[in-house]
Amino acid sequence: MRRVPLIPLLAFGVAYVVAAKIGFRAAFTAEQVSPVWPATGLALWAILYFGRRSWPAIWIGAFIANVTTHVPWLAASGIATGNTLEALLAAWLLRRFFGVDRTLDSLRQVTGFVMAAAVASTVVSATIGVTTLCVAGLQPWSRFGLLWWIWWLGDATGALLVAPVLLTASSLRRRDGIASRAGEAIALGIAAIAVPLIVFVLPFIPRAGRHPLEFAVFPLVIWAGLRFAHSGAALVSATISCIAVWGTLAGGGPFTGDTTFDEENVILLQIFTAVIATSGLVLGGAIADRNRSDRLRAVDHMLTAVLSEARDLKDALPQILQSFCETLDWDVANVWSCVSGQNTLQYVSSWQRDGRLDGFIEASRSKPFVAGVGLPGRVWASGRPAWIDELAIDPNFPRASDAALVGLHSACGFPILLGREVVGIMEFFAREPRHSDPALLTLMSAAGSQIGQFVELRRIEAARAELLARERDARVEAEQANRSKDQFLATVSHELRTPLTAILGWASMLRTRDFEPDRVRHIYESVYRNAEIQARIVNDLLDVSRIVTGQLKLDLQAMDVCEVARLSLETIRPAAVARGVALTSDMPVAECRVSGDPARMQQVIWNLLSNAIKFTAAGGTVALSIRPLADSVAIEVSDTGIGIAAASLPRVFERFWQADSTSTRSHSGLGLGLALVRHIVELHGGEVRAQSDGPARGSRFTVTLPAASQLSALSAGSRGSPATPE
Repeated sequence: MRRVPLIPLLAFGVAYVVAAKIGFRAAFTAEQVSPVWPATGLALWAILYFGRRSWPAIWIGAFIANVTTHVPWLAASGIATGNTLEALLAAWLLRRFFGVDRTLDSLRQVTGFVMAAAVASTVVSATIGVTTLCVAGLQPWSRFGLLWWIWWLGDATGALLVAPVLLTASSLRRRDGIASRAGEAIALGIAAIAVPLIVFVLPFIPRAGRHPLEFAVFPLVIWAGLRFAHSGAALVSATISCIAVWGTLAGGGPFTGDTTFDEENVILLQIFTAVIATSGLVLGGAIADRNRSDRLRAVDHMLTAVLSEARDLKDALPQILQSFCETLDWDVANVWSCVSGQNTLQYVSSWQRDGRLDGFIEASRSKPFVAGVGLPGRVWASGRPAWIDELAIDPNFPRASDAALVGLHSACGFPILLGREVVGIMEFFAREPRHSDPALLTLMSAAGSQIGQFVELRRIEAARAELLARERDARVEAEQANRSKDQFLATVSHELRTPLTAILGWASMLRTRDFEPDRVRHIYESVYRNAEIQARIVNDLLDVSRIVTGQLKLDLQAMDVCEVARLSLETIRPAAVARGVALTSDMPVAECRVSGDPARMQQVIWNLLSNAIKFTAAGGTVALSIRPLADSVAIEVSDTGIGIAAASLPRVFERFWQADSTSTRSHSGLGLGLALVRHIVELHGGEVRAQSDGPARGSRFTVTLPAASQLSALSAGSRGSPATPE
């Protein structure tokens, strides 16, 4: 139950007495019975707005109004009790059966208001009031029926004229209210005053005969209902009715005729004002329902249009939030995401109608929300939309004080669903009190599912795009591998044919011709050298095959890297001399011992030296240096050759890769030497890297091997173990 503020209640009590006194000024059939009782509508509004605890203000106001009108205090107490019970019953019926709370928003609520507040509850006040007057001897029992009829119609008219104006006043600020059509509203207001004055007050119309002049005001009510819904219709109906009652009581208008103003005319006037008010409210309620349906359809259409054009949810959110708030009259919107594996919601985005609401958004961002806590937390926990009629009294709304500072009263939230999983929450806040709207909740539930489907669709599209990109890359890689295979086969054929051609040529010459012993010895050396080249090519191919199948094995033992390097130098030196390349070395006198396979390490050093010599022009230099480090040994081979482009450095250790793989390349080889170097070094627990300052600026290859003390475990457990396949 709402806490009743004292000062507003005191102000209401004063207003009730004033409204009652105005009603008594229209009483002529009996001093205590008014044909129009505006206090009824005021009392009903107070119960709906302040809650049931405001009834003492109604009773006191009614008591003061009656006791100051020559009514004994006991009778005044009875009449005040009837007025109070009337308001309590009307409010209970409206809340219980028609969902009315502070506002009238739909045709169903308007119809319920007419039935409950104007027809049903007013019976209580009329019955108790007239009975009290007759029992107290203030009125004769013979007039009970007439007085009851006038009292009932007066209360019904007061409820129909006053309460709807107060209950729909907030609607006038909405996008379809008076503020959006100021010019038209002014014109309607002038007409709503001028036409009733002409018909009911000013002596412009002759009174001879019975002409239905009162119907001239109905177009104004229809105009107000069609253009400004039930809020405009209520205001125009109240204006017309006040002028009609005033003019009729002053002796003007079509309800006076040529005779004295009597009870029949009073009843006709009451029925007329009730019909005006009811017609306007019902028409306005129907228009309000239509406008609401139009807004819901507009939001649904907007959401579909935005999602169809957006790249992702982050791109769509600002427009979605703004459209939701502006179309459905919300003032603030927040979006939260549910991150998998986290127990708190993550703030994503927000929208506010003006800068005065920034403080509430900052307060929202700073508060952690877990499942079940606050509006977003309860939506996250339940997976269903939630509505808060009044933020100030909600027991599970931690931001109540922040909302009160900026004047926020009502809120709703709905989940963004991916199937049955909640992936996000949207919450909306309004400055005016708003009762739960099932149609709006249904729309928001559908919107949450639609946004969730959009998120899933974009995820699928992103995954599909990634899959297509991977497939395209795989196809390009396969095509490149196929080209590399063709190039490799051509290279292998060329590399094998060159020494084979020399061997076959010399063999053919030995079969057909006789040579001197020195010449024969030279031929044998040439045949042997070319056969050795072929053997080396075949061995490299076999080593690659062993690496791929994981069959390359090492014979690990303690070895001196410097000794292996000297053997490699002596082996490669004739090739360097033949190409005119200077070969230098820098090795320490002391041993540099590592745990490794001497034959494989010689193969590593020989391949690096051979590669450097091959790509260094005559007059250049190839240098081999060995440096013992704290826990490793570094072997470095540098040259002054053609260098390596920066883009090619990451690929120099790939199998079959060559910087120049064309058929006209100037350097022989299969592109396997450096690949074998990398694999053999990695099997020894070391690493190799290539460096170059660019083309024509030489290159440097550095092999780093763990010292023997660092590989004791490897030496014990890796001897004869298969290599790791690439």
